[in-house]
Amino acid sequence: MRLSLLTAALLFVIAGPALALSEDDLLQDPAGAFLLASKKKDEKDFSQVIHFARELPKDVPPLGTSAGKPLGLFVCFHGHGGKAPNEAETVIRTLKRLGKLGDFVVLGAKSKDAGWTDADLEPVTRLINWALKEHAIDPRRVYTFGMSSGGYFSGNYGLSHPELIAASVVFGSGVPAHKVKEVRDPLLTMPGFYTVMGLDDDEPHKESSRRGSGKLKQHGYRYVYREVDGLGHSSNHPPTNDDSLLWAMTQRHKLIAPPESELASLRAVARPSPGRPNGAEAFIELVRIGGLPAGAALVTALGAGDPPQRQLAVQAAGKGQHGDEAVAALVRRLKDADAGVRLAAIPALGVAAAWRAPAAQEALCLLAVQKGAAPERSAVLDALAHTVRFQIKGDYQDPPLFKALSAVLDDEDVALRTRAAEILKPAANHPYDPAAEPAARKAAAAKWQEWAVSLIPTEDKYLTTGGRPKR
Repeated sequence: MRLSLLTAALLFVIAGPALALSEDDLLQDPAGAFLLASKKKDEKDFSQVIHFARELPKDVPPLGTSAGKPLGLFVCFHGHGGKAPNEAETVIRTLKRLGKLGDFVVLGAKSKDAGWTDADLEPVTRLINWALKEHAIDPRRVYTFGMSSGGYFSGNYGLSHPELIAASVVFGSGVPAHKVKEVRDPLLTMPGFYTVMGLDDDEPHKESSRRGSGKLKQHGYRYVYREVDGLGHSSNHPPTNDDSLLWAMTQRHKLIAPPESELASLRAVARPSPGRPNGAEAFIELVRIGGLPAGAALVTALGAGDPPQRQLAVQAAGKGQHGDEAVAALVRRLKDADAGVRLAAIPALGVAAAWRAPAAQEALCLLAVQKGAAPERSAVLDALAHTVRFQIKGDYQDPPLFKALSAVLDDEDVALRTRAAEILKPAANHPYDPAAEPAARKAAAAKWQEWAVSLIPTEDKYLTTGGRPKR
């Protein structure tokens, strides 16, 4: 069906103008050497590997030199019938909005057929291996992003090639459930997965996303699942575009070690020289290195030094995903002797909780329901608001968060219960007045508490019923 001129204009305004990515064909000769079709000048026998689109930062560090820092890589997969640039454009716009475009090479791959199949796994692997040799890319920072058929393939590729991929983002589909296998220590060996499904999408796509997320949960993978009210079959959703890419950018490949120079930087953070305390630049570098090695350095830094240094460590912990031990060390800062450190730890835990670190969620819930009007509890409610913002009116993936918020509705502090009511109000139609008389307030709060107890994650419903969950 053809779009009207008005509809096409509206879509152009929403998505933005098309970007001028360069397009090329990756070729390979019988000896295995790669070449771009645009650079082929002889009659040698080359076979086509894959067609792709590419966006490079303005100042790409020369390969094999120490100029600048290594780049990350996003490999993007279009929807059924799409073209190579399609989802690469989505990623580029998001990176630009986040101020991170200069930190990444972005590739948009083209499937062999209209949609993506297992036949595309090998060509994409060759494309990634070529990119790693062609550009100064950090192999710990390779990510996939896809929409619809390409979203399914993004998850498929992450599951099929955990040796290459740090994280996979899936829009408008789900990871292939039949490929989610039981593996040893998936939190330490497998990529992370972030899935976004529009509730206005059709049932087959929703079924795919729920089944895939359920399998990830069943086998103990770390994943994030969002169901977005009002979103159809589209990857054009700036709030979750931003969050999913920020989530991905903080992931590092779990089995690829940083180079020795970066490990030396981390050791320096963990064991600063006398008279030379860690400054802000040291922690900025720690966040850039990231992953579990950075987490090991953070565990030490979070409990050492004077309060200003511990605050820097806390802020760094809130800018990445550095493993469960680092989160546990951050939780311990909630009891720090310095009030500034305690307060700084709360929003950092909010970031970890939003990306589903269990210890962060548990700590925030416990602090939220503690009696008294300590200033930390107000900060905790702000952190919980950040944590639950993509679950309300979608998939209530973490019911304990809502049980804690509903418990605060009966708190003695009117400011705290007012803030909790603001957070919960969009979720359900249960009238509540934080200024009401105690008996009326308790009765209204009880309705919310009953609602919170009844919450079941959508993927849990799918696993228990074996069929499509009713909403």
